[in-house]
Amino acid sequence: MSDIKAHKSTGDAPKTVVRSAVQFFFGTILSRGSGFLREAALGAWLGATPVLAAFFVAYRFSQLLRRLFGESSLLSSFSPHYEQLRLSSPEKADRFFRDLCASLSVLLGSLIIILEMILFAWWKWGGASEGSREILFLTMIMLPGVLFVCLYALFSALLQTDRKYFLPSVAPLFFNLIFLLVLWRVKDWEPHAATFALAIGVTFAFFMQWITLAFSTGSMLKSLPWKETRLWTPELKNMVSAMSWTIIGIGAVQINSFVDTLFARSADPSGPAYLYFAIRLYQLPLALLGLALSSALLPPLARASQAGDKGRFLSLLQFSIYRGLIFMIPTTAALLIFGESIVNVVYGRGVFDFVATAHTTQCLWGYGWGLVPSVVVLLLAPAFYAQKDFKTPLKASLVSVALNVLLNLLFIYGLGWGVASVAYATSLAAFVNAGYLFYVLNRKEGALLDQKTLLSVGKVALCTILAGLLTAFIGYFLVGGTAFSFLLGSDFQFPRDLLSQILHLMIYGGMFVLLFFSYAWVFKIDEVFQMIGMKKIEN
Repeated sequence: MSDIKAHKSTGDAPKTVVRSAVQFFFGTILSRGSGFLREAALGAWLGATPVLAAFFVAYRFSQLLRRLFGESSLLSSFSPHYEQLRLSSPEKADRFFRDLCASLSVLLGSLIIILEMILFAWWKWGGASEGSREILFLTMIMLPGVLFVCLYALFSALLQTDRKYFLPSVAPLFFNLIFLLVLWRVKDWEPHAATFALAIGVTFAFFMQWITLAFSTGSMLKSLPWKETRLWTPELKNMVSAMSWTIIGIGAVQINSFVDTLFARSADPSGPAYLYFAIRLYQLPLALLGLALSSALLPPLARASQAGDKGRFLSLLQFSIYRGLIFMIPTTAALLIFGESIVNVVYGRGVFDFVATAHTTQCLWGYGWGLVPSVVVLLLAPAFYAQKDFKTPLKASLVSVALNVLLNLLFIYGLGWGVASVAYATSLAAFVNAGYLFYVLNRKEGALLDQKTLLSVGKVALCTILAGLLTAFIGYFLVGGTAFSFLLGSDFQFPRDLLSQILHLMIYGGMFVLLFFSYAWVFKIDEVFQMIGMKKIEN
């Protein structure tokens, strides 16, 4: 008998989605907090150098299989099928997980071996340049870690179907700690040797991240009849058939993301490093709320869809979209107003110099404009996955990918703009993706945002604009306004001592938060205060 019990759709409500998201939020706080330490140490000790940029390119290339067969593609396909089987027979659902685990291991193991052979032949006899050979070599070292990170994604999906979100979200903490230990050990090494050691550390860290979840599901795993394991059962074929559409879409997105690093590298040898450091900051609010809500939303949406409860389905979706918007609108303004202070606090020390800080800030501004559409995509996609509609998100992804490539060609080669234009192209493509999904779902399910909700979102936007403008104006006179000087091309210097960096960020951040909540109180936007627990959320 499975340790994971079936849940009825009626047990899912906005409050339960929030409770699950909160678990994910606090786990993510710990893992992302350690991730910030990792990134800060990486920038301070190794800097945004071409050598480190090559490491990031290799890391992105080695993780293509992870994006295809793990994370969102696996979660979006696994949850609906698992919930459907569990509704009729928990034992059958357990066997489905067992067979999927074994089949995924065999498939990925075979693909990794084949890719290793191809990469080795390319590295040895392909006539690649010295820089390309280094990228190929680092990729070969990190590629085996894909197996462990995909198994981690599968075990995370299993735990999330039982409303257990804390452990899957906090498990990356172990990856970050191991990475930090290796980084500390090699910080004084020659750069090429240091990145070689880091590549080995990445593979081991992914193994430890997965084994953490394996121990947590040990009782269920031991009870499964592993000797009866079957590969590619009918249930698996049904899931893979549906998953194939997601894989195509995610594959296009990830190949496009890898191509982004090539565009960035063509604009500046250190370009991929600037993008990487900016993405880590940009992804924090997405992980804290966007991924938290998305991960918490898919299982209950799948249960509601299986039960035919359209009212509950639409209610959960509307609630999550609204919460995502009222969080991401002010967060976007914060990144744009004092993004340079955030970059400077996290990275501005050691060999991460003024130039690296300036370029990373520009990239962060570019990504910042895409926060709202990105979180909308994260929340709308599960609605399609829960109904086993994988083609619509695929179409949206392919259109946005094509647009992103065209914009990069125009910005980098046509207009000769810098690395930051890659980030702006990504944000513009995100608007197209979100707009298409919203249009289709709005026609299919009914109004996702009614008049009252739109009015409330408008109030949040107004509060954000007023708070942002006043913060920028006051901050300019209190701390020198490096953002304004940056935009105007005036001479300025980012503070390099930690105390001044923190002071700048506290002044900007404190003023913005105080002004935003003051305006929210004036305009009586209760949902803003519900976000911080000052008002209760009704079912």
